[in-house]
Amino acid sequence: MKGSNWTKPVVLLFFLFSLAACGGGGGGGDEEGNPVAPPATVNGLNLVIKSLAGILDQAFGAGVAVNELGQSVGVADNGSTLQAVRWDATLLAPAPTVLTGLAGDAGYSAAYAINDNNIVVGESSDGIRPVAVFWPSGSTVASPLSLTGFFPGGTSAAYGINENTEIVGETDADLAGNTVAVYWSSTTAAPIILDNLSAGPAAFSSAYNINNFQVIVGESLSTEGSKQPTVWLPDGSGGFEAPIALPLLPGHVEGVALDLNDSDEVAGESQAADGTVHGVAWSIAPDGSVVSTTDLGPDTSLDAINNSQLLAGYINAGSGNDVSTLWKSTDITDSKEINGAFSQAYGLNDKNWSVGIVNGQAFVAIPE
Repeated sequence: MKGSNWTKPVVLLFFLFSLAACGGGGGGGDEEGNPVAPPATVNGLNLVIKSLAGILDQAFGAGVAVNELGQSVGVADNGSTLQAVRWDATLLAPAPTVLTGLAGDAGYSAAYAINDNNIVVGESSDGIRPVAVFWPSGSTVASPLSLTGFFPGGTSAAYGINENTEIVGETDADLAGNTVAVYWSSTTAAPIILDNLSAGPAAFSSAYNINNFQVIVGESLSTEGSKQPTVWLPDGSGGFEAPIALPLLPGHVEGVALDLNDSDEVAGESQAADGTVHGVAWSIAPDGSVVSTTDLGPDTSLDAINNSQLLAGYINAGSGNDVSTLWKSTDITDSKEINGAFSQAYGLNDKNWSVGIVNGQAFVAIPE
């Protein structure tokens, strides 16, 4: 599928091949639904790191998302392909539960998000191409999401799900592989197309997450031909308003919005012409206008934001010495490294649990 260099599948596959020679969660509160107070300081957090075991010993694995119940999802190498997996991260030594794809154990699959009802979304090979799927709560068998009305034979993926089981992702729009961002109001609904910023023949867009108030974030090609971090706001009648481009950092050429919380604070990236990436957090008003923009600095990547004032991603981005990191969204000078070299954090829940990858192995970090 055509799209951003920052999409989770590309990131995970990069790690797979480099090592062999890759939000969701939504909703605030603890197990009883009580709000979780932000930590006094992020730097003061004491983190317990657990390995999320792979399907095969020492084989590749990555945690991509974790919900408030401690259920984490991602991918693991089964020796011939990547498969979607789920871990119960509350256990002392979490073992993987394989989430079977449409083509069975021999087919590629990946899990990208899980909500607090334990519904998982992602993509799976149907024997021909990857398509958007979900795994119902308590089930390990994938079901395809509807692609009614879309380009026949194209690929698709589901990247985000909220607590109302509204889902977002992308699907091919043409033979060239240009994608269009889509929204499913439920696991059984036909998808709704989200408009692109540009109406040109090479226009594309992708939706990466949705909060509990139907605000969607992702990316879209602008009329100037650059990839822009993008927001879609609900129109109050079951559809969505025209897309809004979030501003890039001064002098930058493209960017992406990857996650958001229920206060419409958005996490993503902005890229300079020389390829240097900056993690960025935008705070937006109800009308989509930008209230503030926070720059985490060069060579940072920002993948997740929660409702407890935390950001998750990594520093030294692209250096081969990436280090998974947490930041306080209200004071980015207050930060903490999660793991050592060659680690990245992809997912974060409202209890401040984070998941990711370190040296090719999936991990979860849990504050004590």
